[in-house]
Amino acid sequence: MSLRITGGRFKNHRIYAPKGTTTRPTLEKARQSLFNSWQMHMEGAVFLDLFAGSGAIGLEAISRGAAHATFVDRSPEAIRCIQKNISNLQLLSKATVLKKEALQALHFFKKNHKTFDLIYLDPPYRENPLKSAACKEACIQYIDKEKLLNCGGMLALEDSDKHGQTPCLASIRFDKTRQIGDSFLHYYHAQN
Repeated sequence: MSLRITGGRFKNHRIYAPKGTTTRPTLEKARQSLFNSWQMHMEGAVFLDLFAGSGAIGLEAISRGAAHATFVDRSPEAIRCIQKNISNLQLLSKATVLKKEALQALHFFKKNHKTFDLIYLDPPYRENPLKSAACKEACIQYIDKEKLLNCGGMLALEDSDKHGQTPCLASIRFDKTRQIGDSFLHYYHAQN
């Protein structure tokens, strides 16, 4: 399966997605909506694509001006696909790929003092909704508690739940929700 980058330097370039049903690539319409919302914050940003799948979101971020993207996924097939896409676009110096569970990766970032300007979370919510809900809550709570999102930074969560906002965060505030087809994008930002 192939996808295309929707904007920026690599607009219309084809990228590959892992085969099978375990990876659900973010629709082009959702990617366009996300990057239209973040357009003014993309240039020079440090980007995290958590639950990266094909890497389409992180690759789109680099295409649109992000300085660096980190891709995290637990699937060996997804990691191979991301590495192939990065190599094909000659982006080795602008990308880091980690084969880890999401929370393991977040612990790794804390330990290594790595923070981000923009974070995109797309847990596999159709695969196991209850497990996904617990994972997304744990990830957002950890990002908030350990201040992995830089001040003024933004986070987006793709979800099937219209009311998927995470309450009771210390430094990250919920902004809005946008519906794209049968998915919802929940937007947050980091305060002081």
